[in-house]
Amino acid sequence: MKQTKVIIISGFLGAGKTSLMVSAADQLRAKGWKVACITNDQGEQLVDTKIVYSNGFPIQQVQGGCFCCKFDNLVDTINHIVNHNETDVIFAEAVGSCTDIMATVNKPLEAFHGELLDIQPLTVVVDPQRFRDIKKENSIYTTEIAYLFEKQIEEAQYLLLNKADVNEKMEIEEIKNQLDNIIPFAKIFPTSAVNAMGVNEWLDNIFDSNDLNATVLDIDYDVYAKAEEQLGWLNSSISVSGLQIDVLEFANELLNKWLEKLEQRGAVVAHLKIWVEDENRHLKLSSVRNNEIYPLNDIKHGIWLSDKVDIWINARINIDYQMLKIILEEIKLEYKTLDIIVNQLDNFAPSRPVPTHRFV
Repeated sequence: MKQTKVIIISGFLGAGKTSLMVSAADQLRAKGWKVACITNDQGEQLVDTKIVYSNGFPIQQVQGGCFCCKFDNLVDTINHIVNHNETDVIFAEAVGSCTDIMATVNKPLEAFHGELLDIQPLTVVVDPQRFRDIKKENSIYTTEIAYLFEKQIEEAQYLLLNKADVNEKMEIEEIKNQLDNIIPFAKIFPTSAVNAMGVNEWLDNIFDSNDLNATVLDIDYDVYAKAEEQLGWLNSSISVSGLQIDVLEFANELLNKWLEKLEQRGAVVAHLKIWVEDENRHLKLSSVRNNEIYPLNDIKHGIWLSDKVDIWINARINIDYQMLKIILEEIKLEYKTLDIIVNQLDNFAPSRPVPTHRFV
């Protein structure tokens, strides 16, 4: 019986996992492979799912918890894809605040479903700037969040130093040398989702790999749980109507308002994403650190005017989670000439991770 390859992608919030997954899926699709994707989140209204869907790939999502805690849901989702699509490869992107993937996801999938699924080595994606920010003295990140970040790296079999297109080559090499000392058995590749740099090299290697070291973490779940608790979570879908607006200008202004209000409250941005769409176009803007905006995709040339848009906001911020709802309401009140309706809202701090299985 034909096995379906499954590639689990891990890594901290804002590392560029979704963009890299889409880039890899594009590369395989161009070679005639049938590819599907699974996204994962603690809540609903996931921007990542919108991104994958807009690129034309079959997409399912596991929501309400990490793959490790929703293992049975993950298996059901994989089975659904296999049963309803001709699929060679499934990419499954784990929540960015999750770790211990090897023991709680990869190994159980291999043990229980190895006849049908070919589980590929665990890939961890790292943002080089985040690595520098966390490792430097007087880091703005808490010791618990730094611990979570480091544990994600420790279990990597393949590690992708992403966003290589916006980092100096010498800096990438310097970080690679540091990582070689931390994870000497892992294979490390600089990559970029923007220009597909390193993506084919990673895929060629991962499909040809044999007997890579599979590290089961020595992890303190109390510290891990504290790190998750420190990340406020907000997923919201809103509708904006009334006056005709310049959508690109509005989206940039909206994201800047969020960043300003978070800065005023001393919050640390892990990932802030905004997806905007009407019946003709869509756009994603994001920030992975304070006072920085990174556009994922360009809209068509010219001004984008619309009198009704739907917006999804995903915020993962080191702040009391209830403050995120307050910020949303504050911003809503600032647009007095527009009709803004909050259609759905998830606002919480992730609960303690309790894996369904853990293989050591």
